[in-house]
Amino acid sequence: MLPNQIRKYRLKAGLSQQSLGDKIGRNKAKISKLETGEQELTQHYMELIAKAITEEGVRCRPHDLLPPAPGYEYEEQILDALDGFADKTKKSAVDFLINYGGSKKDE
Repeated sequence: MLPNQIRKYRLKAGLSQQSLGDKIGRNKAKISKLETGEQELTQHYMELIAKAITEEGVRCRPHDLLPPAPGYEYEEQILDALDGFADKTKKSAVDFLINYGGSKKDE
């Protein structure tokens, strides 16, 4: 199984495995197995976990818990870094990254 993002979001929300388990009606061992991929991360679990994390004040949608797509590992850090900037500034930064962020070879 691929590593998922449960641990990252759980820690961001300040939750232990036990406290997250309590919030979704599961035990610490189940949370550990979900985080490591030993237990399949179903849509049902993603919805429960995302809701519990969001209740702690951390924006988390079910699909945020999936492994990042190749090439997008730093997308969240970039978006977090842009948080608080004006929309025009965000758009300029995103446009720059799209157009110049890759390693282009001289043509």
